Amino acid sequence: MLRFTLTQLLMGTALVAIVLAFTQAEGCGRKTRISRFLKTTLDHLTTKIMYPPPTPDIITQLVGCVVELISFGKYVVHVSFENGDNLSVTCPFRFDTRETVTESPVHECPLSNSNMLRAIGSSINQAECDSDGTLRLRFTNGNSLIAYANDPGYEAYTLSLSGKEYVV
Repeated sequence: MLRFTLTQLLMGTALVAIVLAFTQAEGCGRKTRISRFLKTTLDHLTTKIMYPPPTPDIITQLVGCVVELISFGKYVVHVSFENGDNLSVTCPFRFDTRETVTESPVHECPLSNSNMLRAIGSSINQAECDSDGTLRLRFTNGNSLIAYANDPGYEAYTLSLSGKEYVV
């Protein structure tokens, strides 16, 4: 079954509208112009990374943030911090103690249960982001979160820091 993000659907709709407008314009309906336009647009839509990951200086702003609230939606896990920053995870992730996080099961939404509530009240003491956008957070209580951003067709997480939003 094909799955598309809202962004992809909107971009596809915009592409159709542009192509229709382009072909209706007088003197602009040549096949070569349309095919060149479509190739460029499709190349843009099928790039390997949907959104580039935040730079290390942005990710390190999470260090010291204290977890105030963790909430679960059908297809998202929200982590709110005391300073007003937020992290919303929609991708597969692991959460467990630092020692066992890489062996713990990968969770996907919708969740049937979660041990993430253990992070409430603890702060982040290490934050890293891989080149593919995978986010790694370590908490002061000994737990770790790994959010895997390795599916280029879907948004993995949204990070709101100091009023700016970063989508990966």
